[in-house]
Amino acid sequence: MIIYQTDQLPEKIQSALKKRKKLTGQFIISFKTLFKPNSTIPILWFALLSDGIIFLNTHKTRGIYKEIATAEINSVRFRVVSAEEAMIDIVSANIVEEDFSFTISKEVDLNIVKKSLEKANLSIVS
Repeated sequence: MIIYQTDQLPEKIQSALKKRKKLTGQFIISFKTLFKPNSTIPILWFALLSDGIIFLNTHKTRGIYKEIATAEINSVRFRVVSAEEAMIDIVSANIVEEDFSFTISKEVDLNIVKKSLEKANLSIVS
């Protein structure tokens, strides 16, 4: 399910979004991913802002997992993993920095995500 307004996000995700440091842009969309970075961090939420991408979680002291400004992103790639899952790769503009990849449910409409990323001036590659 894709969320289009911040007041539709879970309360802890709304709270985490307010604590962002680097990104200050307008909220565009958000959805829950299937990615759990480690055993102490809950599953991440993806949020697209007008100036970048932020990953959030419900952990009360570590609500912001990662902020990536649009200028730091070379492109975004989508890959089908299985009938139930897809992978999104955020390709870094800095060749020495690792790309960031995460899995999402195929229940998330990939066409909406792609169109939203393009509207935010991010390049989509196959």
